[in-house]
Amino acid sequence: MRAVQDDITRAGVGIAAVGTGDPAYARDFKATTDIAFPLLVDDTRASYRAVEAGRTSLVGLARPTVIARSVRALARGVRQGRPGQAQLMLSATHLIRPEGTVAFAWRGDTVADTPPVDTVLDALTEFGSMPR
Repeated sequence: MRAVQDDITRAGVGIAAVGTGDPAYARDFKATTDIAFPLLVDDTRASYRAVEAGRTSLVGLARPTVIARSVRALARGVRQGRPGQAQLMLSATHLIRPEGTVAFAWRGDTVADTPPVDTVLDALTEFGSMPR
């Protein structure tokens, strides 16, 4: 999302990330990942329950697809910082309209999952939030 953040914000759409760590962890994460959008802290994981984000297990961390994607990410220079307090939570991406309804929902199946950026941009376009 960082690569298209300027396009999204120019279209008047806000971006925020929600993490499960404490404020010190969030500051460290924000500094090491160089994200420019707000990073919110949810140490009770209420937002994860609200969007029905999944969890994995230690066995899930060792899935061949997760290991392969991790190796490819390392080869590209991607490094994960120190793990947060809920490293078994799976990621989720949601587009929430100003009145609170969910326009788009994506939930990861593994810890290596991220939504395709084009899928998110297409959803923004479909719901009239962004020209394409």
